[in-house]
Amino acid sequence: MAAAIPVAAVVAEIRAAAGADPRTTHQAGATSGNRSCADRLREPPPERTLGLMGNTASVDLIRALARDTGGPHASVFFPEGADEPRVEGLLREARATFRDYGWPDWFLTDPFADEPVMGRRRASALFSAPGWQTAFPVPFDVRGQVVIGEAFHVKPVLPLLALGRRFHVLALSGEGVKLFEGSRERLRPVEDQRLTAAPSQVLAYDRLAKQRQFHVAGHAGSHGRVVAHGQGIGGEIRKEHLHQYLVHVARALPALVPAGEPLVLAGVGYLQSMFRHSWPRAIPEAVVGNVEHMPMDELHSRAVECVRHEETRREQAAVDGFRALRGTDLAVTRLGTVLQAAQQGRVETVWVAVDQECWGSSSDPNTCEPQQRNGTEDLLNLTACRTLLSGGSVHAVPCAEVPEGGPVAAVLRY
Repeated sequence: MAAAIPVAAVVAEIRAAAGADPRTTHQAGATSGNRSCADRLREPPPERTLGLMGNTASVDLIRALARDTGGPHASVFFPEGADEPRVEGLLREARATFRDYGWPDWFLTDPFADEPVMGRRRASALFSAPGWQTAFPVPFDVRGQVVIGEAFHVKPVLPLLALGRRFHVLALSGEGVKLFEGSRERLRPVEDQRLTAAPSQVLAYDRLAKQRQFHVAGHAGSHGRVVAHGQGIGGEIRKEHLHQYLVHVARALPALVPAGEPLVLAGVGYLQSMFRHSWPRAIPEAVVGNVEHMPMDELHSRAVECVRHEETRREQAAVDGFRALRGTDLAVTRLGTVLQAAQQGRVETVWVAVDQECWGSSSDPNTCEPQQRNGTEDLLNLTACRTLLSGGSVHAVPCAEVPEGGPVAAVLRY
């Protein structure tokens, strides 16, 4: 069994993963220091459930939930349209299971108790442990389900790893650049002095170009006339300084855009072409057009579509990679082999069937049962969590979309 993680550290990590929103989680009575399962059970129940009821979970939040182990954990999934009796029925099932395990059930509370219900209720997930719990909506339907165990059952919400992935948008214009951090819900400006300052050299040449070149023409001794010339080398000089400015921006980006997160370029074609020479990591899909006066909601929706296409491309590339390795020791489909590799941090990419479960013990991973019983866990969930926490890629898809059509498949690092 994995060592227990200090509950205060877990709650702090989940708060940070959810954007430090005080509505994200509630912690009752948790303090620093290592806490055993018994310590956590003695903590008072939460006053209420606090969660991300307005926003779906982030990848960091799912990773934090996957990391928490060492005590009674309730994972409850409410399908779309669940009414109050259905919600209460699932909570009663969770409480009864806790009592069967010999654990108290006072900290399992209705996540919708003080949330206004407008129209049809969205699908949602509740994760509860002694002293705290968190809930968030899910932008796809889930099966009504209760799972009680030593760790959270996060597999039903793992498709959010693709849908909830964070990305960045870099808006390029002759007046400068703007960087945004994006999610499915919104774009948020990233303020940084290295990016918000307009390219002064470029603007200086803009002013020079507007003034153009003047000289006085006319006969000697007469009043001359001013002649303006619109041609010359000013455009080439401006282009060179613009290129230098974009190189400067590219050098600042590694500190602002984490490796592996998609960067969407937005702007006219020639600016994007210039920038890609300095930052080849930008995804191929882009928002093309003049972004200086583009509405934020349009920029956001077009960027989300770009990221969606990129995710599809990456998923297909991963499948192609598995097929290319088929027949070698690096492409595996046996659950016991995949789980062992995941526990050793050797899984580069794993596919797990989100519509199947394999209840068993990690000590005997090749023996699966159709229903959970005391002491068993979904080994597909465990495999996904271990892969996620070791930096591997996880694809939670229907069984029919798993390479080779089984419940699990993986590409190993070595």
